[in-house]
Amino acid sequence: MSFLGIAGSIFASPSSSDIFRLIVEMKRRGAKQILLIILNYTGDRLNFGLAMERARELSIDIDMLVIAD
Repeated sequence: MSFLGIAGSIFASPSSSDIFRLIVEMKRRGAKQILLIILNYTGDRLNFGLAMERARELSIDIDMLVIAD
């Protein structure tokens, strides 16, 4: 099991393209399944959701868990 993190600038979510690149890198390193754990903020939900959908188009087994802070 591996854990990697990504962060955006202060008070900003990371971009969906940065998140997608991290997902693809995790897959390249051998991840069989990927779980995105994010806070319930609009920017995070949007950008991580977009990246997740792009990853699913590549048949990457991925899901997202939204938590409260």
